[in-house]
Amino acid sequence: MCLKHLVYDGLICNTPQWFATSLEDGGDVMKPEPWVSLEEIAQHLGVSEDTVHRWIRARKMPAHKVGHFWKFKVSQVDAWVQKDKTTADEE
Repeated sequence: MCLKHLVYDGLICNTPQWFATSLEDGGDVMKPEPWVSLEEIAQHLGVSEDTVHRWIRARKMPAHKVGHFWKFKVSQVDAWVQKDKTTADEE
C-alpha cells in the first residue's frame, strides 16, 4: 500500500494514499475508504465478474459478504494483487 507522511494534529504519521488524497482534496477530516461492489472491482482489475468469483473461492481474494453482496476495499485488493504477483514471479 502506498503511504504518505502527513502532519495531522501535530503528529507525523504514515497514512494510506486514499486517506492522504482526501485530506489534500480540501477535506479536513480523514474519510474512510469506501466499499466497492463486485462489478466495480472487476472493472478496476479489468477482469470479468466470474473471474472475481473464482478468485474469491480459489485464491483467497480479500472480499466481504454483506447480505447477498460481495464488497471490497480497493486498497486490500490492490495489495493482494501485488502480493500474488510477487509469489507468481518467484515460481
